[in-house]
Amino acid sequence: MLAEVRLVAQLWLRPGNASCGSNVTAFFLDLWENLPSHIRRRGVRADSGFCLPELLALWEQLKLPYVVVAQLSDPIQRLIKGDLVWTATEVPGTEVAELEYQALSWPHPRRLVLLRHRVSDDEERGGKRLLDGKRHAEHHYSMRS
Repeated sequence: MLAEVRLVAQLWLRPGNASCGSNVTAFFLDLWENLPSHIRRRGVRADSGFCLPELLALWEQLKLPYVVVAQLSDPIQRLIKGDLVWTATEVPGTEVAELEYQALSWPHPRRLVLLRHRVSDDEERGGKRLLDGKRHAEHHYSMRS
C-alpha cells in the first residue's frame, strides 16, 4: 500500500493456509524493483505478520528505514510488564518506552519502541485488551497496532 497516493502497489493472492512470510523477500524485491520511478521510496511500514528476520535484514541491507509492529511474544509481554522507564505522551493514559532488544531469531539487537495505554474497566476504547497490568490492578493495558 502506498500511503501518499492511497494506492495498492501490489497484491499477492495465496492460499489461506500460507503464512504472510511465505516467500516475502522475493515478493518485496519484485515490488521494490518494479515501482514506477516517480514514486518516492522513503521507507516501509508493516504489520506484525511481516516482522520476520529475513525481511528485516533485507531492509537493513537496502538501508531502508522501516517501522514494523512486533509480534506480542511472551518475552515482549514480560518487557511491557517489567521495570522499564515509561514516558507519558500527549495522549492521556498512553506511555512509551524504548530499548535495544534482540529476539532469539535476530542476529543482532534492534531498537524496540513500546507503547501502552491504560484503560479503566468502565472505559470503552475498542481494540483488544491483551495484558493485565500487575502494578495497577484497577487498569488494563490495551495494545493496538
